[in-house]
Amino acid sequence: MLESAVSVFGDAEDCRKALEEAGCSTYIIVDDGTFRAYVVKLALHNICLLRVREPLARIATYSCASGMRRFVLPPLKGSLACNGIEVVSKTILTHGPGETVFERVSSLSESQCITVPEATLLRNFHALVDAKLAFPRGASRWQPPIQSLRRLGALLSASTGMSVATLERVHGVDSYWGLEQEIITELVCCLADRQSLFYPRAANRLAEALFRAESRFAAIENASFAINELCRELAMSERTLHRYLLQQFKLSPTEYHNIVRRHYLS
Repeated sequence: MLESAVSVFGDAEDCRKALEEAGCSTYIIVDDGTFRAYVVKLALHNICLLRVREPLARIATYSCASGMRRFVLPPLKGSLACNGIEVVSKTILTHGPGETVFERVSSLSESQCITVPEATLLRNFHALVDAKLAFPRGASRWQPPIQSLRRLGALLSASTGMSVATLERVHGVDSYWGLEQEIITELVCCLADRQSLFYPRAANRLAEALFRAESRFAAIENASFAINELCRELAMSERTLHRYLLQQFKLSPTEYHNIVRRHYLS
């Protein structure tokens, strides 16, 4: 059943709940200012499209549900990175089920993403390309043929800009399957050139370790921990942690520590 919704949020936790279907589990604002986010959601039969406009910089953790895979397109405004991998122009980023990634967006950002069953995508890839597709663990960035990425971006922008009534008038009540198949086909075209894959193993391993450490410390009742404890938990020096957090979140270890602590104590 088709579902379309446009929501406005003045509270970060309410916004996080709206993004749960895409796998968002934590959502931490790192800027000062008034929070007012816009979320446009279009759920087709098997896939979900999201368009999110956010006023303040934030970090969040995403983990796809079992069997699902998330694709992040280049932001329409601002900047976005997963596990330190910047989603720049002419690229697309993806992560799969059971893989937690850290996502950072700048202030005044507008992003688009697609959540699709991985089995459906692999089946269509095999049928259209006559080859098998395997995704590396963690976040990976692809550089698709530019025309395929433009068509995919245009499809998302047009679809999330329409109401259900408009979609029914333009596409017909029974043609949602066609719209969904068109989006999946363009995704397959974007992934067909596997030579364009960029997969930083070290960044993904560090992101997984940081998530485990953060989860462990969050379970502590007072949620207070020293930076040297975090370094010991991650088995890395403070200098390495400093470099990683600057790359990942544009934050120093002290700033990251204070933001996470404030989040879990609030």
